[in-house]
Amino acid sequence: MLGAGSELYLTVAPLLLLVVALGLGVAVVRLAQLRRSLAALARDARDVAQGKPCQRLMLDGDARVADLRLAIAEMAQALGTQVAAAEAEHAQLATILETMVDGVIVLDAAGRVVLINDAAAQLVGAHAGDARGRSLVDVARDYELSSAVRTALREGTPQRQLIELGHPVRLVQLACMPLIRSASEKQALLLLQDVTELQRADTIRREFVANVSHELRTPVAGLKALAETLASGALDDPPAARSFVDRMQLEADRLAQLVEELLELARLEERRAVGQPEPIDLPALVARAAERLRPLADRKGVSLRVEPSAGLPGVSGDAGRLERAIVNLVDNAIKFTPADGEVLVRCWRDGSDVLAAVSDTGTGIAVEDQARIFERFYKTDRARASGGAGLGLAIAKHSVQGMGGRIWAESEEGKGSTFLIALPTS
Repeated sequence: MLGAGSELYLTVAPLLLLVVALGLGVAVVRLAQLRRSLAALARDARDVAQGKPCQRLMLDGDARVADLRLAIAEMAQALGTQVAAAEAEHAQLATILETMVDGVIVLDAAGRVVLINDAAAQLVGAHAGDARGRSLVDVARDYELSSAVRTALREGTPQRQLIELGHPVRLVQLACMPLIRSASEKQALLLLQDVTELQRADTIRREFVANVSHELRTPVAGLKALAETLASGALDDPPAARSFVDRMQLEADRLAQLVEELLELARLEERRAVGQPEPIDLPALVARAAERLRPLADRKGVSLRVEPSAGLPGVSGDAGRLERAIVNLVDNAIKFTPADGEVLVRCWRDGSDVLAAVSDTGTGIAVEDQARIFERFYKTDRARASGGAGLGLAIAKHSVQGMGGRIWAESEEGKGSTFLIALPTS
């Protein structure tokens, strides 16, 4: 017969074993859950490190681990938003860089190209994709450019100078500035601005001022001399006074014509002079313009021939200014054709255009002059001897262009010239 203590032991022992077993089972389950949560946490961390979206699933288990996973997921979402904003800003900056007219180059401390846009690549004569990672010396092969970069990196001061780059040569304003990213990392930023056209415009402006001064000085000096002669006693000689007054009137007319041509050219360049388009019978207009100059051709002994043309489609434009342009071309042809030479005026159709041409058998135009003959006041040496302000061809060019047409010259020195006008059919 067992004692009371033994009976109590036999009763409690199984209960204790059951409690221990249950505790071990719960511990095993909790440990498995913790392992799964930690594995998921590690997976989330790797996803964040690789920039992948964090999957916020299986938030059961240990509450602290679940909170940590939730925090990691929220951090990943915030990082994703920041990365997306940074990528959008980078894409915007890249677009701006590629569409810039000015060239941009970034170099590292060794002078290798880190970044270059298309504008800069064109100026240095390279391809943007091939230039990255290469030395600027190899890419550009320009001593002034390389020297400015070396000075900027060595001295840490901006360098600005005007250099010539590329083939054909372009005039470029260079600005080279050091970029110090850290104590051990230096870069250089190059800005390249093509100022070739600005320089050309400035040259044209100076030439324009000089030419206007020259054209005005001659008649003004003539008027002054004639007036001084009259004042010094020529008024007492009526025949002489009459002659001087007539010459003064010619000089005044020359001044008035110059001013009118300048105003006309200014209006044409601002596209304010060309009137409303009207139907134009080009062959009839060309024949009429040529006939106005026939007396001049006859006095000089030049044969003026108008080739008949029929059945051409009509064109539209400002008939008055177009006729003036043809008159200018015929007048020039007669002036620069020697006696017994010929000036031929004709029209024909070429595709969707109707062309008018004025050809002569004169001395022709030198190659170096052909690209500039339509500029204001530009004259070849032979033209200066013939008088005139040198505005006729410029006015003709702007008149024709204002009607949507084209004007150009074809010439071979010593064999004559042909000036052509092309207008679209209406």
